[in-house]
Amino acid sequence: AGHRVPATFFLIGPTVGSPPDALRRVAAAGHQVGSHTYSHADLSKLSRRQIAQELTSTNEAIRKAVGFRPTTMRPPYGASDADVTAETKRLGLPQIRWSVDPYDWRDRNTGLVTRRVLAGARPGGIVLMHDIHETTVAAVPAIIDGLKKQGYTLVRVDQLLGQMKPGQSYSQR
Repeated sequence: AGHRVPATFFLIGPTVGSPPDALRRVAAAGHQVGSHTYSHADLSKLSRRQIAQELTSTNEAIRKAVGFRPTTMRPPYGASDADVTAETKRLGLPQIRWSVDPYDWRDRNTGLVTRRVLAGARPGGIVLMHDIHETTVAAVPAIIDGLKKQGYTLVRVDQLLGQMKPGQSYSQR
């Protein structure tokens, strides 16, 4: 609260409209909104048609909520293959991964998550975090303060990476 740093939020379909105005407020505050598929399925285990459905249904839900379609996606589990690459290219979506995984989804410990992010940060890096875990949300203020003390400027993924190629995978600048 009060840190006012930009972030990128990758959403799964069912969370887009819950609560109804939340995503609109996120976008209006200057944050980037991306797709994380509809059902958080491992895309590398799906057909191209299923991959397309996972992405287009989420993109459409986001468009209805905020008035624009996302321009990036994050594959669940970082899982990708030739079919995922082909479909994300066809749909105009670069694949965003990460360079720092604090394992907040596994180890729900605020201090541990904070230490892992601060220790793993590198110039041009992308930090993976899950705001569905209270322990992760609680770590954010200390992470922001710690990264700023280390001299980092926090930006959205699109600001960090600039022009991205659809289908291509990015984990850092």
